[in-house]
Amino acid sequence: MSSIFDEYENELGIYDDKEIVGRDLNIDSEIQTEITAWNNRVETDSEVYSRLQAYWDNLDVTGWTPAGTPWSGAFISYVLRNQGFGGDGLHANYVRAVMDNKYPGWTAFGVPRNTYNSPIRVNVGDVFVKARSGGYTSGHGDIVYRVDRENNKAYLIGGNLSDTLRTTTLDLVDRADGFAPDAISGANNPYSIVLKRHVSKKTAWLPYLAAGVAAWILLK
Repeated sequence: MSSIFDEYENELGIYDDKEIVGRDLNIDSEIQTEITAWNNRVETDSEVYSRLQAYWDNLDVTGWTPAGTPWSGAFISYVLRNQGFGGDGLHANYVRAVMDNKYPGWTAFGVPRNTYNSPIRVNVGDVFVKARSGGYTSGHGDIVYRVDRENNKAYLIGGNLSDTLRTTTLDLVDRADGFAPDAISGANNPYSIVLKRHVSKKTAWLPYLAAGVAAWILLK
């Protein structure tokens, strides 16, 4: 069965151009709150009802039920609510919104699966998305919450997996050409799309402009 994420991947293409370096987002407190709340609990436990309520309130969604409404997209949206990420209960919808430039500062990239290594460096706050069985728009997203650059590992977390929060590990790679350390490894990568909040061109050259102005003042 075809997936909307396959169509997105075809539209984006596999990014293999210049190195993409994002920035780590400050989401540690949000992640730790969620990990603590969900410890050894599932979606039908009364102790986590307030967490689900917070996710859906963030999206102004009513009529949901703990066991009847998939909440992995709402979880992603809640964690990134202060990062310029509008979010949606459906992964397909927030990916499309990023592709359509509706979340300023966020960009979608196609990533390789079981092929070559990507020039995209991994950062805390990156959202990795993949198709999921269940229908044309079914998908799943995980957020990077820690990057171990010494051991080339990224640690991700996502919701609504076996009715709870689950963590997973993504292998990173330092490309042999010295291009893009801590990059996405093509080997055994199940994800097809990554969403990144990266430094804009304008932001990137501001420090150099400031340094130039300071030097000019000193020379006067």
